[in-house]
Formats: sequence, structure tokens, C-alpha cells
Amino acid sequence: MARICIFNGTLRGRSFDLKDASTLIGRGPDNDIRINDSSVSRRHAKIVRENDKYFIEDLNSRNGTSVNGIVLRNGDRLEVQEDVPIVLGNLMINLDKTPSDDEMIFQYSIDLADKTGELRESLLYKDRRITKREDLETIHEISTTLMQSLDINEICEKIMETLFSYFKRIDSGAILLMDHKTGQLKKTIARSRSKEKGIKFNYSRTIVNRVIRDCKAIIMADTSQEDVMDLSESIKMMQIKSVMCVPLISKSQIQGVVYVHAVNVPQGFRKEDLFLLTGLSSPAALAIENALLYKQRKQAEEALRRAHEDLYDFSQALERKVQERTEELNEKNKILVETEKLAALGKMANKVAHELRNPLTVVGGLARRLFEKTPEDDPNKEYLDIILGEVAVLEKKISEIIKLDDVE
Repeated sequence: MARICIFNGTLRGRSFDLKDASTLIGRGPDNDIRINDSSVSRRHAKIVRENDKYFIEDLNSRNGTSVNGIVLRNGDRLEVQEDVPIVLGNLMINLDKTPSDDEMIFQYSIDLADKTGELRESLLYKDRRITKREDLETIHEISTTLMQSLDINEICEKIMETLFSYFKRIDSGAILLMDHKTGQLKKTIARSRSKEKGIKFNYSRTIVNRVIRDCKAIIMADTSQEDVMDLSESIKMMQIKSVMCVPLISKSQIQGVVYVHAVNVPQGFRKEDLFLLTGLSSPAALAIENALLYKQRKQAEEALRRAHEDLYDFSQALERKVQERTEELNEKNKILVETEKLAALGKMANKVAHELRNPLTVVGGLARRLFEKTPEDDPNKEYLDIILGEVAVLEKKISEIIKLDDVE
């Protein structure tokens, strides 16, 4: 027979059997389960059984009803499963079937993949039976704590602190994270309850690899009862008595594993311990993924910052180079302008030289003839000699100008 377990309020720790057809829950005396809590309405909700399934319906309650975070409107019905949290106002309850006497188990596993082989995005699966209020509070507390940090090392430290605080028989534990580029596991943090320094942490790679391969949370409560073929050499060598290993899954991707073992006594861990560790693995994986994404974002921001700095330095160097080149071109332009001016002057001088050469030749020829016919004692012959000298100088300069222009 199914029952309702109450986790807070004045009836904390109490449980009530459900009726075969329907069960009314509320504060009023006419309810099947009467809960004297101010946040619960007089007729708050109804749980109905249909073909071995249970459904909850909100009866227009004042403070509402929610199942696993899903708020029900008045008249809505939603199937409820074992161990899924139900909130009536401020009261937290859940549906639980009374278990038979728990048999002593040696090896147990929880499959975290659905029937298609896909990883589950939610760990609220049917096999998990977390009904103890302390366990639920532990999951809630560690979830809240983990979400307050984005440092991967700090998150792993908090996870290990929680495990060693809760599981008193853990001797050693580790968190190993997956490098999705290489597919290799890397030990992020390892801890031993022993206070001795310099102790190297070892773990069963066989167990870890099996958890990663099969996507199953595994417990070996007593390795001495296991088939020798299932045990690794490290388990025998380290004399491990009990082992638990749980995959860290977030957004349908395995992020790594949480591994713990005990070496002192067999039956160091129970099935309920595996349920709790599996329950803790979901918020832990999500916190680790958020931290990894934050780290990747910071690395991307740092790379972008360096790229901006490099781009700024390059732009400054380019600007200086452009300025230098501009100044160089300006100087060359000045020289070019001067050269063009000189060329223009040279052409003008050549043109003038051509225009002067013919008349100067005539003047020089006439001056020579006149000089030859002038008697030696004539005082004008001296002036004609001076004229011929100047004409010769001018003819030489004009020839040089014309020759230079022809070369250019």
C-alpha cells in the first residue's frame, strides 16, 4: 500500500496510508489526511489511484500545489511517482511505497540511460528511493551551495567535504572529469581520510571505466563476495572492501565520475547511500558544467582582450608606418615638384637658346667680318674684339643648354 510521507511542519516524520480510490488532503476535519498547517487549505488536494498509478489534483487551494517544481492550476491532474517532491502550500510531502525488508546486497547498479540508450536529463527516475528528510535536505543544501560558486576547484572541494561528512566509512574519494577533446579522464581532486602526508591516491580504473561505458551508478558493498573476473588488480592490491562510483551527467553528457571506496570493513556502503550519491551527482554535474563554461568564457574573453590589444598595437604601428610613408611621399612630391619646375625652366631655357642661337650667329659673323676689315690702328677694332669675345661666350653657353636638353 502506498503512503504519504511528511518532511516538515508539525507532522514532520509522520506517514499516512492512501485509500484505494481517492484520498483528500487538507486542514479541515472532513479530509482523509488532516494536516494542521496554516499554509494548507481546508480542502487542498486530492490523490487518486488509477491502475496502480497515482495522480494529484489541486482543489482550488489558496497557496497552490506543485509537483517537482510544476505548479498545478485548479482542476489540473498530474501523475506522481515515488520520491518526487510534492509541495502543498509550504508543506513538503512525497509518495512512498512501504518497502519490503531490504536484502543484503553485494553489487547494485542504477541505469542512468533510458531504453533508447540516451542519457537521462533528469535523475528523478523510478529506482531512486530517497525518502529520508535528512537526505533530501542534504541534496537541497549541497545544490544551493554548489550553485554559489563558479570555481571548478572550489566546487569539487565542497563536493568532497559533503561526501566525507555524510559517508563516515569513506576512506578515499576522488572526482575525475572528462576531457571531451581527448576522451580521457583527469583527476581533479582526491582526498583521503588518513592524515598522513605523501600518500598517493589510487582508484579502481576498471570500475570507473565501467561506469563511463555503461552510464550506470555502481556499488560493490562487499568485494569479497564478487566474482574475481569483476575485480581489478587495484581492488585486490589496495584491499578495497566497498566501492561506489557514480557518473556526473548534465544536459545528457557525461562530465566525469565521483568515486569513493572503503578499505576497513565490508558493507561500508548501502543501497541507500548509492541513491543519495546519485541524487547529489545531478546538481554536482550541473555546477561543474557551469564552472567549466564560465572558465571557457573567461578564457575566450581573455583571448579576445589579447586580440584587441594586439589589434590596437598593430593599428598604432600601421598608423605610424602610414604617417612615415606619407611624410616620405610628401618629401618626394616636393622633390618632384622642384624637378618639374627645373625641367620646365630647362625647356624654356632651351627654347630661348634656340631662338637666340641664329641671331647670335648672324651677329657674330658680321662682327668677325667687320673686325677683319677694320685697320689695326682703328680704335673701334678693340670694341669689335670685345663683342666677338662676348658672342663666343654666349654661343658656348647656348650650345651647352641645347646639348643638355637633348641628353634629357
